[in-house]
Amino acid sequence: MDQKSNDTKQKILEAAKKEFAQNGMEATSVRAITDAAGVNVSAIHYHFGTKEDVLKELLQDFAVRFSSLRSLLKTAKTAEEFKIRLEMYLQQIVEYGMNNHEYSTIFYREQVKVMREFFEVVAPSFLAMRQRLIEFFQEAMDLGIIRKRNPMILAQILFSSFKDEVFECDLKQSLKIPNIGDLEYREKWIEEFIDILCTSVKIEDEK
Repeated sequence: MDQKSNDTKQKILEAAKKEFAQNGMEATSVRAITDAAGVNVSAIHYHFGTKEDVLKELLQDFAVRFSSLRSLLKTAKTAEEFKIRLEMYLQQIVEYGMNNHEYSTIFYREQVKVMREFFEVVAPSFLAMRQRLIEFFQEAMDLGIIRKRNPMILAQILFSSFKDEVFECDLKQSLKIPNIGDLEYREKWIEEFIDILCTSVKIEDEK
């Protein structure tokens, strides 16, 4: 693909991301995307096929880049390192979610469609992320760093809490409820979430 063709494709993806986030996939026409991108209507068919294919590529891009953050979850050797790595990981996934808020909004708007029609696109990346979280908690248990708990439940608690905060940010902002879009609230939320989680799994001295 030459540079001009690649530039056109990226323009379409950027325009579609904004249109899908603002209006939803069903309410967004091909014309709306191409007008926003400043390209010919036929460019959608040439580069993607349909607007559903555009959404598919957007979702895949988001999921793969999000999943790459699991590399932060290296095996912790001490309780202090466990907490630091967990905090770094949570900071990065929240920051990624907020910096790519349009992707998050699309997921929130289209979650039923995503699960029904694009499951095979997003599932491998999100399952890989979830699996690494489970392994991270299990490794800490095996090393005696944290108290034994069900690692799948711990991973689900963390993942669901992140998802809810990021996906519901716009709604909370409209209702004037404290939300993760506010940096001060975000830092406090991460600090308290880590504290609650680490307190629940810390090892107590044997009496």
